[in-house]
Amino acid sequence: MKKLLSAELKRAFCSPLLWVGVCVIVIIHLFEILLSGYGFYISADTFLFYGTPAICVCLAVCIPLHAGQEFEVRTVNHKIIAGYRRKQIYVAEMVVAMVCGLIFLLADMGSVLLFAMIKKLSLDMTFGKLAVYFVICYSCIIAVSTLFTTIVMVMHKRLHSIAVAVCLTLLALQIGGNTVSALKQPEYRVEKGGSVVENPLHIDGAGRAVANIHVLLSPFAQAKYHPEMQHETPEIKAENSLVCKGMTYHWEFCMANLIETLVLAQIGISIFKKQNLK
Repeated sequence: MKKLLSAELKRAFCSPLLWVGVCVIVIIHLFEILLSGYGFYISADTFLFYGTPAICVCLAVCIPLHAGQEFEVRTVNHKIIAGYRRKQIYVAEMVVAMVCGLIFLLADMGSVLLFAMIKKLSLDMTFGKLAVYFVICYSCIIAVSTLFTTIVMVMHKRLHSIAVAVCLTLLALQIGGNTVSALKQPEYRVEKGGSVVENPLHIDGAGRAVANIHVLLSPFAQAKYHPEMQHETPEIKAENSLVCKGMTYHWEFCMANLIETLVLAQIGISIFKKQNLK
């Protein structure tokens, strides 16, 4: 298993696709931080974790291309003949996908901090909080990576897997963004004359519970929600949590992502074991 995982990691690191994805993420922050002007106060915190949706899109392309090649050149068949079990092959691909997600996330956070330092922007949060947000964000990336691994290991075809993964990602990010936008709506708004009126876009009761369920269960909705975590007050955090309302951070995201990762992996492995590889 170690030899198989080592070979797959080496193949991933040597792939230009991985580093093209890293460059895309870095270039996005280059334009956002160094090559853009703002008429309001900004800090490094302003840009942290806004790149998670872009990471999801990069993974939707890279993972099917990487794992799908195994089927198209029949490398999977050779591995089975060599004595590797299908579960080992699946887990190796899943770990490689998670490592790629980690590299993208490190590139995202690292480029933000680097460009912010070059532009002399301050970091308003402590490194302890930054580490916590990183862990929560990475749990989302792990769930997304596992989903894409399941898609390609079941479908086998690279182009078909990319089409499904990219379309699913764009749709889920759009719907997740709408849900997060609804959760951000204040209860009241100020009219031009200075009068305070109720905000018709504010959701409460059952509507808010449904929105919280969506964010809890969808890693793509979480990807849209990540930038908002660092600006939450305890009251807002409690309103936007389905469970663990009293906790300072959204640890419930990690728990949900872990469960989804295990379930997806089990489903994918079960299907992959029964498939006839041509």
